[in-house]
Amino acid sequence: FLEAMASKQRDVGAVIAYRTAVDILPVSPGSINGCRVAVVDEEQIYVASHSRVYSVRPTLPATVTTTAAESDGTEDIDGSAEKAGLQMSVTVSSQQHEVKSDTCGHNAEIQTLVYDTKGRLGSIDASGRVIVRTTATPATSYTCIPTTRIAEHGWTGLAFHPQETNTLATADFFDQSVALYDGDTCVRKLYTISRPTQVSYHQPGSAASVITVTEHNSISIWDMREHNPRVQRISLAGGQLYGLCADANQVAVTGVDKIVTVFDTRRWVPFGRWTSSLKYEVFHFCSPLHTHTHTHTHTHTHTHTHTHT
Repeated sequence: FLEAMASKQRDVGAVIAYRTAVDILPVSPGSINGCRVAVVDEEQIYVASHSRVYSVRPTLPATVTTTAAESDGTEDIDGSAEKAGLQMSVTVSSQQHEVKSDTCGHNAEIQTLVYDTKGRLGSIDASGRVIVRTTATPATSYTCIPTTRIAEHGWTGLAFHPQETNTLATADFFDQSVALYDGDTCVRKLYTISRPTQVSYHQPGSAASVITVTEHNSISIWDMREHNPRVQRISLAGGQLYGLCADANQVAVTGVDKIVTVFDTRRWVPFGRWTSSLKYEVFHFCSPLHTHTHTHTHTHTHTHTHTHT
C-alpha cells in the first residue's frame, strides 16, 4: 500500500497521511493475498473492510520538511557510519480525514478492490459476487452473480480488461476457476490445475486479451482468442506464489520464497531475479510494473548504474 502511494506522489508526508487515514478504519482480516486498497489520486482512495467500501479523502500536510545528507561510505572501527552518514528529519502537520462507507450489496467479506483509469471501481467478496460501479456522473453499477461449484468462501480476485469497458475476469481459490464476464453475464469459465492466488490482464497492446494467473508455484497464461486458451504454464522452484504484476512485455511474480522473478512475455523466459526482496513472504504487488535505467558518470572517479523494477 505504501509503495502504491509513493508511486502516486513522491512525498514522505503524503505517505504518512495515507497511512494515518487507513489506521482510523475498522479492519477485517481478509486473505493474506487480498488487495483491498484502490488508489484514485493523491486526494482520494478506496478501502474495503468487511462487506463495506470506504471512500477516504485525506487532507495532506500543508508543508513537509525533509533534510538529508549523503553518506560518504566511510565507517568507524565499530562499523557505524561517520557523522556524514544519512540523516533525515520529517515534519508533518496534523491531518483531517473524511470517511464515507457503502455496503455495496455484498453479503460476505470483500477480498479484492480494483480501480482503473476508466473510472471503474470493482469489488469481489469471498462468495465470488462482483459489484462494479462507475465513479463518473451519472454513476452506474451492475452485479455479477458467482458461478462457483462449491459454497465454501475464500480468496477471490478481480481484474478489469484494459480496453473493453464491460469485460472483466475473476478468480476463485476454492473453486479453482477463472471466469470471464461481459457486463453482468458470465461468458466463459476456465479451470486451473491448482488453486489460483492472483489474476491479471496484460496491459494495452497486442497482449490485451491475455490473462496471467498464479496457481501454487506456477504461472498459467490464458489467451482468450484461442479455442484452447491455456497457451503456457511455467512452474517455479520456490513455494506458493502470491504477488503478480503484468504488462504487455513483462510479468513479475513473487511469493513465500521472497524472490521476485520477471519474465519476458515474448519468449516466456526469466530475464531478472531479485532475491530476498523482503524479510518475510511477499503477498502482493501494489504498483504497476515498470523498468527504468539511469546512469550517472563522474569524471575521474567511477560510474554508477541504477536499475529500478
